[in-house]
Amino acid sequence: MKRSALGLVLLVSGVMNAAPVRARVGFGDPAEAFRDHKAGQLLDFKGHLRVRGAGYQNLDLDHRQSPSGQVLWPRGDTPLNITTGADMRVRLSPSLWLGEDVRVLLEVDLLDNVTLGAVPRGTPYNGRPGLVAGNAFQEPITAAQGAFRVRTAMGQAVTPLGIISAGRSPSHFGLGIAANSGDDLDDDGGDRADRVAWVMPFLGHFVAAAADLSATGPRGNTNVIGPNPVSPVLAQQALSFAVLRWRAPWEVDMHRKEDWLHGWVLDYGAAFSVQFQVMDSPIFYQALAGTMANNERVRRNHVAAVADGWVRLWWKDVRLEAELVGSYFYTGNGSPYPGIELRRPIQGLPVGGVAVAEWLPMRGKYGILGEVGFASPDAAPGFPQNEGTALVGSRPGDMFGPQVDGVHDNRMDAFRFHPMYRVDLILWRTLLGGVSEAAYARGKLAFAPLKGVKAEVGAIYSQGLHPRSTPGGVAPLGFEVDSALSVAMGAFTARVDAGMLMPFGGLGERGAHSPRLAHMVLMRLAYAR
Repeated sequence: MKRSALGLVLLVSGVMNAAPVRARVGFGDPAEAFRDHKAGQLLDFKGHLRVRGAGYQNLDLDHRQSPSGQVLWPRGDTPLNITTGADMRVRLSPSLWLGEDVRVLLEVDLLDNVTLGAVPRGTPYNGRPGLVAGNAFQEPITAAQGAFRVRTAMGQAVTPLGIISAGRSPSHFGLGIAANSGDDLDDDGGDRADRVAWVMPFLGHFVAAAADLSATGPRGNTNVIGPNPVSPVLAQQALSFAVLRWRAPWEVDMHRKEDWLHGWVLDYGAAFSVQFQVMDSPIFYQALAGTMANNERVRRNHVAAVADGWVRLWWKDVRLEAELVGSYFYTGNGSPYPGIELRRPIQGLPVGGVAVAEWLPMRGKYGILGEVGFASPDAAPGFPQNEGTALVGSRPGDMFGPQVDGVHDNRMDAFRFHPMYRVDLILWRTLLGGVSEAAYARGKLAFAPLKGVKAEVGAIYSQGLHPRSTPGGVAPLGFEVDSALSVAMGAFTARVDAGMLMPFGGLGERGAHSPRLAHMVLMRLAYAR
């Protein structure tokens, strides 16, 4: 079972393009690709190459193995506890136009976050014994090693009833704290859904609906011509609906140039999504079995609902933006094993929100940003895990935990921001995988002295909302200072991020001193269109 109801694909943006700007401006403009399409153009190609390297110092926060045997970060071999890493990614996003009103969008990742130096030429990777020494070159990487991944494959058509899309589509809403398409150049991952979606303009708003097939369970062992048969009671499905008032960036800029009385733009939106599943076949996912035998089934009786509200106000050089997400889920039987039934249902009410205020004077040459956010806590030890888990209990002092044990604890109220909604460099982005069970406040200053050059410095304080769930058993988590410098020259950009985390008692080991400072440097070169 997933860690919370927020495993849902929240909404609707199955008609969104893959351009990086889309992931930071809310819903997006579903008609932009058609409006900007040049008559007669058959192929529109976008993509990027990203190469990055990082250096980490003391990112294990002086932690040994937790009481449950977890390791937060691999310890470096040097006295300074330094670790490093480097990877790359190629993303190709072609749009094939089948006339003026129909397009097919494909998004493919090559060498997706493959570690540089992962497959050196020579021993022992060629099957012969020997030493890995003096290997100057790399062997080709296979698909099994991550050389090729299809991220998006969808079609769009403009009809008199609106835009209809189908396929594996991006999903994003609002600021992206719950559903985030992860299309930014620095993102890793992002939400994709197998869905059919419909979007129509109505009275200055967008009305949207979508149907997702989240999981199908085991397929039938028959040779058929057509879709492989599956049991509908085993499928996990979701329905979504949204109403939004949204203006594109060029419309916002046009309004902001008006006089002080008319130079404002108010956008807003609300989304609702419900997910349901009657039966489950956990053995299929555990062992990749391909049968539909009745003795493999577990009656799940699962239903989950998510409501998301978003608002954004631009007035001249001031932006005020906020998002609030609430969800409820009920799982009648949370057992991961056929033949075993948990009689107490698992329930949860995760809630999270964020509010941002930004001032961009002198046409954006300067920027001052303030932000606060919170993610509801759970009394169980540990922060929510980044991936699904069986019902294995955690112990006080653990960094991560499943939040439920299926026997004594059947509440799962912890909210976790989407990992692609980034508020810092070290604590939430790199170590914990998204703000969870905490409140934070941050400020950031930005300065663009020259065209294409931007410098940033920011600070963030994080406080746990339930001391029992933190590793150290107290609420204060840490104070972090981050800085960044980026240079853009046409399609080429270079960026360096540096951060220092001062961890407090909540991130320490119970009964021990607070951990020492942690440092991180992240460097990135990108070639993007």
